[in-house]
Amino acid sequence: METPNGKGFNGSEPATGTGAAGDGWTKPQNMHIPDSTYMPVVMALGMVCIFWGILTTPLLSLVGAVLFVISITGWIGELRHEHRHPGAE
Repeated sequence: METPNGKGFNGSEPATGTGAAGDGWTKPQNMHIPDSTYMPVVMALGMVCIFWGILTTPLLSLVGAVLFVISITGWIGELRHEHRHPGAE
């Protein structure tokens, strides 16, 4: 797209918008997208239970601490084994 002064967005050259391969465009590289995980949700639930347990009963804080530890170890375990997927760098 061109700006009113006739130059592209970076101000150096007019933008053509054709998208041909010779116009400076490159093919996107293959990227590995990590698998989805529930560990952040479990960690958030554990933190809520910890803080709610501070206000109500220590038993709820203990349950929250267990959920927090399970989630952090599971999440780190998933990240450690992430590089073994084909296509991952």
